[in-house]
Amino acid sequence: MKLRGIAGFFAVAAQFLLLTSCGSSSCANVVIGDSIALDEEHRAVVFVRTCGADAPSTNVSITPGTGRMPSDTGNVFSADGDRGMVKAGAKGELAVKAVWLDSKLLRVEYPAMPVCSSLRLNLKI
Repeated sequence: MKLRGIAGFFAVAAQFLLLTSCGSSSCANVVIGDSIALDEEHRAVVFVRTCGADAPSTNVSITPGTGRMPSDTGNVFSADGDRGMVKAGAKGELAVKAVWLDSKLLRVEYPAMPVCSSLRLNLKI
C-alpha cells in the first residue's frame, strides 16, 4: 500500500512538471540595432528572435524612448529568411534598418523577399 502511495506521488509530480513545462517560453531576443525618434519619446528596436528549433526572425518594435527591451515578437515588423532564400547574418538576422523620418514616422528597410509574418502600417504611437 505504501509503494502505491509513493508511485502515485511521483506520477502526479511528473504530470505537474509536464504541464508546467509546456507553457514555458524558450525564446530569446538579441538587439542588433536601435534608433531614437527625433523627439526622443520613442525608440525603434531591431532584434533577432530565436525560439527553440524555429528559424530566427528579425523584428522591429517601437518602445518608449527609455523603454525596456521587447520580450515578444516585433510590434511593427517580423520576418524570417524563408528557409535560406534571403541572405542572413551569423545570428540569422536579415539586413533590416529602422530609420525615423520624423517623430511619428518610421521607415523600415528590409530585403526584397523575406517572409513577413507581421507588418503594421497604422501603429498608433
